[in-house]
Amino acid sequence: MKKKVKIKFLGFWDGFDESDNIFINILKERYDVALSDSPDYLFFSPLGEFYRYAHYDCIRIMYTGEPYSADWNSTDYAIDFDEYTFDDRHMRYPLYLCQNRKKGSGISRKKLTSEEADQICSEKKAFCNFIYGHQTVDGNREAIFEEISKYKRVDSIGQYKNNMPNGETAVFSGEKANKQSYLKAYKFTIAAESMRQNGFTTEKIKDALDAYSVPVYYGNLRVTSEFNPKAFINLNDFETFEEGAQYLKKIDADDSIYKRMLMEEEYVDPAYPEKKYAELKRFLYHIFDQDKERAYRRNRYYIGGRYNAMERYMSVHFHNPILKFFFLTYNFFSERGGMRK
Repeated sequence: MKKKVKIKFLGFWDGFDESDNIFINILKERYDVALSDSPDYLFFSPLGEFYRYAHYDCIRIMYTGEPYSADWNSTDYAIDFDEYTFDDRHMRYPLYLCQNRKKGSGISRKKLTSEEADQICSEKKAFCNFIYGHQTVDGNREAIFEEISKYKRVDSIGQYKNNMPNGETAVFSGEKANKQSYLKAYKFTIAAESMRQNGFTTEKIKDALDAYSVPVYYGNLRVTSEFNPKAFINLNDFETFEEGAQYLKKIDADDSIYKRMLMEEEYVDPAYPEKKYAELKRFLYHIFDQDKERAYRRNRYYIGGRYNAMERYMSVHFHNPILKFFFLTYNFFSERGGMRK
């Protein structure tokens, strides 16, 4: 008989299916899982509903694909992008492995034959795309767009910097297949993270590679520890974006170089996604196989208890509409003011 476990998901992205996602599907293989508003285990994203997790005095498992590191006073376990070990409490499983992969690990793209690469090359009808919904604080993503646009037109088909003649806007609602239908028409895709932080790699480079659109990547300085550097243009390797754009021009003008990039493996280790998926299963099973009381890791007493009470207090006040408006307004202008200094 399978062990019965009650879980809840809190604060995840729009379109997240609580009954069909990578975490619950892994657990269903081993346990009798029930969704509950009185859970024994809480999966939470810290950015979706600020501090709401503090109202659940159960075992907490944080997941985020964003540049936010775990607060170990608030959570027992964490799954995120950071590259460190912390006893049995932490695991690196970045967003590009997790997003939209309900029943698997996001396997590597098909390795192309020479004939298949020729066919894909012949189907490329556009040069480069830029698909984003908002500006960045440091301005680097925008600078990349402007620099490459000096060479050839870059189609900006997101809400931000949209330059399409008919105002066409690509809205994907989290559907990877829909996004790839856009990307596959382009030789290149600007895949720039919102910020450069070691370990922080989102779905942007993965989505472009899977569509056989060569990524023009900027972000994680350690990205080549996982993704094959021969398969994309890594702007981190250049002193300036202008130098990176010159390299892109060279590839654009030489189909033989471009074709070789399409034929490369996606990852340094093609088995990497499956290995990480197996690691994720071991990580979760270790949590849930334990006696429930022994699975706690955070300090719940004395200073730890007061810390949790403080977070509950902040949760109540942060979700007050008036206070939230003033907080977000102050945060918006203080971020940009700090970057201008």
